[in-house]
Amino acid sequence: MNKKNVFINVLIASCILFYISCGRSTGNRTGIDTSADTVFYFSGMFMYFADAPVLRDCATGFTLSVAMERDYLRAEREYNSLEPYQGEYIYVEFMGNVSESILENGEGLPYTVKIDSLIEFDRDKNCDFENLIAGVYETDMNKMRSNLRLTGNYEFIHTVFDTGNESKADIYTGRWGRISDKELVLVYEMLDGAEHAAKQHLTFDRVNDVLLGIEEGSTVVFKKVYL
Repeated sequence: MNKKNVFINVLIASCILFYISCGRSTGNRTGIDTSADTVFYFSGMFMYFADAPVLRDCATGFTLSVAMERDYLRAEREYNSLEPYQGEYIYVEFMGNVSESILENGEGLPYTVKIDSLIEFDRDKNCDFENLIAGVYETDMNKMRSNLRLTGNYEFIHTVFDTGNESKADIYTGRWGRISDKELVLVYEMLDGAEHAAKQHLTFDRVNDVLLGIEEGSTVVFKKVYL
């Protein structure tokens, strides 16, 4: 079986669980589609002190370094215009992306967020760190059990088990990110030579701590089982 056919089988298996849309790949080396969904929505508690801007991310609870590039200078100006007290965290929303940090002598935070486009600061809002999106979710559907692990560094592992034989499982990986406060997208890794990347759109229900998807007009519920 060639790689293209293997990827098609991945799409078929994934469609058992969710509605999937496809976007054309730009053929990047990582295998993840860069034509869309590489810039995501972020919200968090921003703080600038002693030339060390950081963000405590609402979706993951992780504390991230903030790169001083792109739309960062506007973010710093707007933060300072609010006359924060020393070390004050203020709620912020922006579009951006996360990458591993380049550490000197192993010191610093492991991940860095880049602000592509600032949306706003709002001193009246706060993150709900009791209900993080990152975590491990499970669902049972059509004789299949599925486990979805969303990590704090915005990667995911999606494992689909055959409930008739738990030793059999298909494992898919990729990147996840939010497109709004409660909506997120999974961007699946592609095999070399594949023409399209699979994407799955989900909604986070904070009240019930579940992820909701749509498959053939029916709602699929992923219940969080642990962080």
